[in-house]
Amino acid sequence: MSAELSGEEIAKLSKEYSRLKPVVEKIEEYKSLLADFKEAEDMMADPDMRQLAEEELPLLKARMPEVEKLLQLALLPKDAADERSAMIEIRPGTGGDEAALFAADLLRMYQRFFLNQIIHLIRRLNFNSVQHISITKRKLVNVFFKLF
Repeated sequence: MSAELSGEEIAKLSKEYSRLKPVVEKIEEYKSLLADFKEAEDMMADPDMRQLAEEELPLLKARMPEVEKLLQLALLPKDAADERSAMIEIRPGTGGDEAALFAADLLRMYQRFFLNQIIHLIRRLNFNSVQHISITKRKLVNVFFKLF
C-alpha cells in the first residue's frame, strides 16, 4: 500500500472504519464480560473474595445474553438499501377534502417519526395545495436519513 492515498480511497476507508467500529466495540465488550466472568469464577476459590464473587457472578450471568444478542445483531450483514434515501409519495384517495386531511395527517406522522429517528434532512418536493382550505392534495417527500 502506498504512503499517499487518494481522496476516494480515504473516503472508502473512512466508511469501512465507521461501519466496523460498532462491531469491534461490541466484540471488545463481550471479551471484557468473559474476562470479568472468568475472574469472578477464579475469585470463588479464594475464601476472602468468595462473597464478592457471589455478588458479581449473577450480575455477569444476567448481562451475558444481552451482550451476546447485541453482538449477534452487530455481526449481521447490512442491507445495501439501508444507506439509500427513500422517496415517499402520499396522495389522497377518493373522498375529497377528508382524504386530503388524512393524507396531511399521514405526512405529519411520517415527519415526526423521521425527526424522532434523528433525520438529517427532509425536503419537500412538488408541493401542491388547494387554495380555499389549504389542504395538501399531493406531497412528495425525499427523505435523507441515517438511523443511529
